[in-house]
Amino acid sequence: MPSSRDGGDVDSPEASHAIAFKDGESMTDALLRALREDLAKMGGQAISLLRTKHPQDYVKIILSLRAENEDKKGVFDDVDDEELRAIVLAAREALKASEGQ
Repeated sequence: MPSSRDGGDVDSPEASHAIAFKDGESMTDALLRALREDLAKMGGQAISLLRTKHPQDYVKIILSLRAENEDKKGVFDDVDDEELRAIVLAAREALKASEGQ
C-alpha cells in the first residue's frame, strides 16, 4: 500500500472515493456527511499522525477550536434592547449638544 509523505498509510488511487448523494441532498450536505463518516472511521488515526508528525499544527487546531468555542462576553451583553436604544439616543443627543457649543 502506498504511504503518505508523513509515513502514514493512504488509500490506493484505484479505490473509489465517490460521494453518493442522497435524494434532495445538497453538495454541501453530502460533503459534510462524507467528512463525518470519514472522521468516524479514520479520525483517531489522522489525529495521532498529526500529533506525532506535526505537533505545531496539532496545537494550532486545538487552540483555534477552543477560541471558536469560548464565550465572548461583550460590554453590552447584559444590556437589553430597550436600554441599548436609550443609550444610543442619549449619546446622539449628547453629540448634538456638544456640536452646538
